Order: sequence, then structure tokens, then C-alpha cells
Amino acid sequence: MRHLEIYRYIQAIVESGSIRKASERFTISPSALNRKLLAFESELGEPLFERLGVGVRLSAAGEMYYRLIIDHLAAIEGANESLSALKGLRIGHCAVAVSPELTQFLGRTTARFRERHPGVSMTFCQTAHDGFSDALLGRSADLALIAQPVFRPGIETVATAISNLVAVTAQDGPPIALGHLAEYDMIFPPEGTGLRELIDVTFRRQNFSQRPAMVCGALLTPQTCPRPSLQFWPAADLPEPARPLARPVVAKLVLARAEGRALPPAAEKLSLWLADALQAL
Repeated sequence: MRHLEIYRYIQAIVESGSIRKASERFTISPSALNRKLLAFESELGEPLFERLGVGVRLSAAGEMYYRLIIDHLAAIEGANESLSALKGLRIGHCAVAVSPELTQFLGRTTARFRERHPGVSMTFCQTAHDGFSDALLGRSADLALIAQPVFRPGIETVATAISNLVAVTAQDGPPIALGHLAEYDMIFPPEGTGLRELIDVTFRRQNFSQRPAMVCGALLTPQTCPRPSLQFWPAADLPEPARPLARPVVAKLVLARAEGRALPPAAEKLSLWLADALQAL
């Protein structure tokens, strides 16, 4: 199956957008990789890439052939994993695109999964609530676990759940009302994220306005000075309870995959595992 080599080269070029960057993944020079690509394009009779001033991009013909190439690679990978499973080996790899607000939940859930399937390796890649579709459709991710997702055509939902936002702060106490938020240094998610949009919409509906003291896409350790900090976060992503909000704000959590795509066995098992974890929330 020597043709698989050039298929993997092409996949790396598409993912990196550069022949030079793709060559760094393999023990091959950029010039040698370019010669292999040119020879393959000559065999096809069509250029797969448009050479740009910086990097490359798929041509119209390349878009068509690339879909066949990644389908072929996925089929071979699935067959290899199925054969390994038949031989009693528990191996495989899963790539998951995840919202920053759900990385801890994903980490805890997959840790339990790997206790049963220790041979399965994983890659987690943080992604935007409106950008995960690219990872699924481009095959750089098998699954996506997203808060407040914005869907594109070609994506199907595997499982959904809801999670109340809670207030992460160093101070214990009763549920927090919007009227008391002025007492805190607010930590907001970055603009354009699903969680930030949810918070902004909630504040507008309740005619409340407060500028953040900090903006961060990760969960920070609560501070106490110069004032106590407060950060909204999905309860599902916290290992311990935090202070609830006086008026609940609900985030939608979704596990998604590319529509019609046959997942490798390891990713299929992980999909079922994550779906059960979401439904248990």
C-alpha cells in the first residue's frame, strides 16, 4: 500500500497549509516532498494544490480528490483497528475538538474511559463554538464536545445535555444575584465564544451591565485581592460545586460528529461513553 504514503503527505499538507510545514512531520525534505507531490499530480493529470506566495491550498480538483483520500485513509485505519481488536489488542486513537469550558469534564470522563481501554490514545484540541464543524468535516477530529454550538451543514448531534452556569469565587455563600456582581472583579470569557455570548444575552435581557476586570478563556483560580473575583462556568466542568446563580442560566452542551462518517472503533466506543456521561448530568 505504497500509495498510502502520498495520501498521508497530502493530508499533512492540507492540515498545515504548507509543504515545508508538512515535511517537518516526516523524515523528508520539503523539496523531496514537493517532487513526490508533483509526480502524483502528474499521474492524476490534475494539480491538487494552488501554489501561493506563502503556502498552498487545494485546487478545485484537489477538493474532490482530497475527500476520497481521507475516506480511504479512514477506512484503512478502521480496518486496522478492527483487525487489532479481533487479535485481542485494545489500541486506537481518538481526536476530540472541545470547548475551553468543557476540557476538565472531558478529561475526567476520558480518564475513566482509558481505565477500561488503556491502549487508546487521545488528542484534545480546543476549538470555538462556531469552528468545530471545520475540524469534524476536515477529519482532524472524530468527535466534538461543545458548549453553545453553532452548527454547519454536514454535522449531526450524538447527544445533548444542559448545565447551569455557576459562580466560581473564593467566597462561600448563598446564590448570587446580578445586583451583587458589582462587589466582584468579573472574569469574562473572550468575545465571540459561546459562553460569552450566553452571558452577554443574559445580561441584556435583565438590563444589567458590568465591564470585566479580566478576560480569559480558561478557568482561573479565584482571587481575593484587590477584590474577590467571580467567573461564570458550566457546573458540568467543575469537580466540586460552586455558588449557584439566583436566576439560573443554562448552557447547552452537545456531542457531535460528521454526518454519515464511519468512525474508527475506538472513536465509536468513546462516542457512546461521552454520550452516556452527558445524559447522566
